[in-house]
Amino acid sequence: MTKPGSRSTRSAGSRPGPPTTTGRSSGPAAPPPPGRTTATGDNSIIGVAEDLLRAAARAAKPARLAAETQALGDCRYCTFHGATEGELERTLAAVDAAAQAYPSFAGIAVHRYDTWIALGD
Repeated sequence: MTKPGSRSTRSAGSRPGPPTTTGRSSGPAAPPPPGRTTATGDNSIIGVAEDLLRAAARAAKPARLAAETQALGDCRYCTFHGATEGELERTLAAVDAAAQAYPSFAGIAVHRYDTWIALGD
């Protein structure tokens, strides 16, 4: 994927993540669930975008998915911040392949050009 200055008004990452617990911990914190830095599966980019893609198809509208690259303190599993450019590219290639099953799919946008170009190799 080349780095054009692409933006999207609708993001696959806009759905809230899994519930969190509060209170005393009985041990080390659990690792974050597989998140929106994975292409498919629970809480993945396609997983959280399926409802949007289906609704867009019913409305005969295009839908563009988006990947977040800026740091999100409250949702570290929702962003590619800290990943490499290669990890982002491989994941988005898998998203693109999986999303071809949805007639409304209109491509992928990357949110925050400045944090995208700052990803390491």
